[in-house]
Amino acid sequence: MKTNAFNRVKDQVGFCGIWCGSCVVGNGTLKELTARYEKVIRDYDLEHWVPKTFNFNEFLNGLKTIKATPLCAGCRKGGGWDTCPMRGCVVKKRITGCAEC
Repeated sequence: MKTNAFNRVKDQVGFCGIWCGSCVVGNGTLKELTARYEKVIRDYDLEHWVPKTFNFNEFLNGLKTIKATPLCAGCRKGGGWDTCPMRGCVVKKRITGCAEC
């Protein structure tokens, strides 16, 4: 999964100048690590190790949400953070990226 995700973004650079191949949301790393982390947690039955005040089910739901987050297509292709101030600035100024300022 990570290789396919990486190949989708490896040649992209965001408005801010970040190389999309290095971004964990776009290159598949976040999904891969979250799935591995969840497996370790379940394999070691860590629910029984945490304090009683810790909401383990809520924690697992958080991991599930992260795993369900779509891979970022890159901000120039409609992905990324919708309200990114850098994207808004670049679009407003009609420049290629932050480096032009």
